[in-house]
Order: sequence, then structure tokens, then C-alpha cells
Amino acid sequence: MMLLSLVAYERHKRHARYKVVGRTNSESSLVFEVPVVLEHDGHKYYARCNNIKGVENPNVTQHCELHVGMTVECELFTSRDVNGYDLICGSKRNKDGNLDTYGENELLYVDREEY
Repeated sequence: MMLLSLVAYERHKRHARYKVVGRTNSESSLVFEVPVVLEHDGHKYYARCNNIKGVENPNVTQHCELHVGMTVECELFTSRDVNGYDLICGSKRNKDGNLDTYGENELLYVDREEY
């Protein structure tokens, strides 16, 4: 029972709600990454959101949909240990129950964190 509680705690700890508190839009017609700032538990994460993502339909490109004021569920990965991203935000999950890197989820590289 203790192990089950520990696993549930770790899972809850990795998936958390983040609020988008900043976004810098570009005037350029082709933008690969959008600078955003997310806040969680008193920390600010200055990140770059992948703005050109593939989806199931090869004729469609999904762009970064994080906007100021939104609250999203994110999973933090230390040292970019999964798929090369620091944060994955959204609701689409893989077969293991983790946020995946495909489709509508937001994929972010964290440049710095403020405490």
C-alpha cells in the first residue's frame, strides 16, 4: 500500500498546472519557436514553445496555442530525458498515461527558471 501511495504521489508531482503569464509574438511569417513564460508553484519558467508541429494529417501544421491567462497541465522532464523537451503541456496522453509529443500538446524548451 505504501508503494502504491508513493507512485501516486510521484505521478501527481510530475503532472501539474502551469499558468501562462507571458508570450512574445513575432511579426515574421515563419516562426519556429514562440517565447513564453509559465508560472507554477512560485517559479517562473522562461521557455520556447515549438511552433511547427506535425499532426496525423500531413497537410496540417499545429502551432503553439499557449496564450497569456491560460492554465494548462504540464509534465516537467529533468535534463530533457524524454524526447528532448523540458516541458510538455496539454491533454493528449500515450499508452503509459504520460503527455506525448505528438499533435496538440505543447512542446517546450526551458531556457531558465526563476525562484
